[in-house]
Amino acid sequence: MSEKKDVLTRGRNNQELRIIIANLPRHCRTILDAPCGYGRISNLLASKNYQLVGIDINKYFIRIAQQDATQRRNSVRYLVGNILTKQINKKFDAVLNIFTSIGYLETEEKNELLIKKLCNYVKPGGRLIIETMNPIAMFRRYEERSNKVTNDGKVFSFRRYYDYKTATMTTRVRETRSKKLKFSGAHIIRLYFPHELVEICNKYGCEIDQILDQRGHDGDIMDSLRMWLIFTKRKQ
Repeated sequence: MSEKKDVLTRGRNNQELRIIIANLPRHCRTILDAPCGYGRISNLLASKNYQLVGIDINKYFIRIAQQDATQRRNSVRYLVGNILTKQINKKFDAVLNIFTSIGYLETEEKNELLIKKLCNYVKPGGRLIIETMNPIAMFRRYEERSNKVTNDGKVFSFRRYYDYKTATMTTRVRETRSKKLKFSGAHIIRLYFPHELVEICNKYGCEIDQILDQRGHDGDIMDSLRMWLIFTKRKQ
């Protein structure tokens, strides 16, 4: 969380809130945020009188989300669980998948199952909103190695490897402070190009409306490191 503290700023949260609200379906009331992380988007939307359900596998994040909701006097239903296996017995006017969770599961099949679950929770005529990394722009600015220093003196070193056969990016991360190693690990993500997400979502009943850049503008996304995909669920 300390690494992302200067990324997930209040300004960014408010910008994402604006983009989401602008693309919600007319008369939207119920929203599923999956996964919801520590509630940074769910609690903002609840403050606007939307009815929110947030689900995340991380108990620590859910605890933070609930504490923030209490402080804001929001009513949000937060669930600890795996979106692939936990059943939520309702459909929603809108389903959100924000800040790059698609692609982090272990297999191609599980990643597609996640997308299928998201699509299935959208009411006919409702919206699926995905915000994720844009591989097109990433490769235009590709860095095999990079470093980042946070305001509290932590140094994060990143080394990246891209596998063209599987479209997966492995990022090895080292965290040091005062030259002492605090953490070392890695994560692997399957990078999805826009057309792949469009094809998968279409298979499960969600048709693309718009692909927006990271500021929510409709146009060229070639240089936008992040992208928004706005889908509408087909009516039966």
